[in-house]
Amino acid sequence: MAKKVNRLVDLFLYVLSCGWSYYPFMARPVLLFDCDGVLSDFSKKCLEIVKELTGEEFSREDVVDTFHFEYLLRETCMESSMPIVRDIIDHRINTPEFCMSLAPVAGARGVLDRLRDIADVYVVTTLPYRTFEWAPHRVRWLEEHMNVSRDDVIFTKKKYLVQGDVFVDDMQANVEAWARAHPRGMGVLWSQNSGQVAAPFKSDNIVELRDWNKLIPMIIRHIESHTKTLINAVDSHRRNRV
Repeated sequence: MAKKVNRLVDLFLYVLSCGWSYYPFMARPVLLFDCDGVLSDFSKKCLEIVKELTGEEFSREDVVDTFHFEYLLRETCMESSMPIVRDIIDHRINTPEFCMSLAPVAGARGVLDRLRDIADVYVVTTLPYRTFEWAPHRVRWLEEHMNVSRDDVIFTKKKYLVQGDVFVDDMQANVEAWARAHPRGMGVLWSQNSGQVAAPFKSDNIVELRDWNKLIPMIIRHIESHTKTLINAVDSHRRNRV
């Protein structure tokens, strides 16, 4: 792994050594990560609440989507009580205490730290909650658990608008939308279980993954491939200018 990282670093140094004036558009790759379900274990906390309210215990394999637990409630609640239970869950989620109590996903921080050696890393997350207190607490959580600066946190529901080379999210709809908007980028569906993919991917530049050890070499291969293509194009341009 270290050799691959060093090889990519050497590649960038080569580009710089050729003269920055010939490569004005060269920049560090931009990697975009969702938070809930990728960096923070949102599902675990929600399943704890479901168990507390209904007495039923579900595993991560039962979770199809980070934010949609209604199908679990249908299995555990009477139809008449579902709105009440749903409101209680929504209220819990909307508290700053819930945000700060989320456990970090094992291995995530180490991967982000290693990726910063070769790329700029940003967290792109939504605020689907009714309280404005979530934003500062989300930033604080990322600073404490993921070593992410507040300047590297982007809040938006329209994640497909954010430019980058790689986008990692646990919601298929988000990954599909981003991949369509960035056909040269790579979308990564970070799956929580083996049955998460709802339908075949609509774009060729999407992969499914849930292994941090496989993510780094995959990102390096993607960046390396596009960087080599860029170098060849620029070198060809330089030769034509001579």
